[in-house]
Amino acid sequence: MSGSGMNIEAIKDSNSSSALSLRPFTFTLDYTPQALSSVLVCFGNTRVITAVSVAEELPSWLKHKKGKTGWLTAEYTLIPSATHPRHRRERGTRIAGRTQEIQRLISRTLRAMIDLSCIPNLTLTVDCDVISADGGTRTSSINGAVVALMLAVKRLMSSGKIQHNPLLEPIAATSVALIDGEFWVDPDYAHDLVADADVTVALNASRQIVEIQGAAEKKTYSKDDVIKLLDLADSSLQPLFDYYVAISEDIFSHENETKPS
Repeated sequence: MSGSGMNIEAIKDSNSSSALSLRPFTFTLDYTPQALSSVLVCFGNTRVITAVSVAEELPSWLKHKKGKTGWLTAEYTLIPSATHPRHRRERGTRIAGRTQEIQRLISRTLRAMIDLSCIPNLTLTVDCDVISADGGTRTSSINGAVVALMLAVKRLMSSGKIQHNPLLEPIAATSVALIDGEFWVDPDYAHDLVADADVTVALNASRQIVEIQGAAEKKTYSKDDVIKLLDLADSSLQPLFDYYVAISEDIFSHENETKPS
């Protein structure tokens, strides 16, 4: 399932980029051969490899629910060359607070789109490795992971490891910034750096809120601004939800799909 029919890459024309829309984005499936599934996701110059692996065990703190539930967790990292100057590699227990915060955000968001009772005794680990950071790395990670999870679930069903599709509604995420009183959707690093406020929004396909994280970076903002930010996130994410529909139909239309050798 790694052929050209699966990638459906040219979903947003580069000419459509503006302050009120997502940056041009692409998804390349089966980017790495070792994982159960993987996706290279690009939003503008931000590039993230998202990959799903499966372990037939539960975390120790969930052992008492054996046979009743599964688990999903995510890990996030920037490779050193993803930024300029070089980002110092995080090793062992030396994990930055920002990294831990982003990992928790990605994990919480992804668990909102899966019925864990349908993957009993399995732990899905989603690795999000940023290879080029130009703003929006956490939202790009979420969006790439959503597609990687679709592909992973299809393969787990085809292999007989799970009996029912555990996926709920897909989730899309972006950030909206206030820059000199103007709204900016999916800002790159240069614009994010000068933002007065920046809000990360994750919505499901029914437009219910999954996650909101926002802060006044330089100036406070009003309740009316929050509503406008949410409305902009909602409208700007439509091309991404359209993509999810197309790629999901393609993935699940293939019978007995297994991981390419």
